[in-house]
Amino acid sequence: MMMPDALATLPLSDVLGVMGACFYMLNFTLLTLRMQVAQDWTYMILNLAAASLVIVSLWGAFNAAAMAIQCFWVLVTLLGMGLRIRRDRHRAPRRTAAAAALATVQAAGAAGGRA
Repeated sequence: MMMPDALATLPLSDVLGVMGACFYMLNFTLLTLRMQVAQDWTYMILNLAAASLVIVSLWGAFNAAAMAIQCFWVLVTLLGMGLRIRRDRHRAPRRTAAAAALATVQAAGAAGGRA
């Protein structure tokens, strides 16, 4: 037998909850080790997945306090994603204009160096 009987009979809701907890731990570890930043999509998606999995696991054994924390986590993560989308939309035109200006300056410099 490859796994203990307790693990083999673990309810799906518990398995999903443990997966969510692992996502939280992975995310926090990556953040602490500065391998990602809180504004990264990966961080936000992992947080949203972790909270969602824990919420699903609570259907198996409901806990009002845990549900409140997870719902808060989902709402704050969605707020962060919305702010990130908004910020990216506002920055894109400026970034494009700046890149075009830089390309123009570089092209003028390259042409001037050939003469």
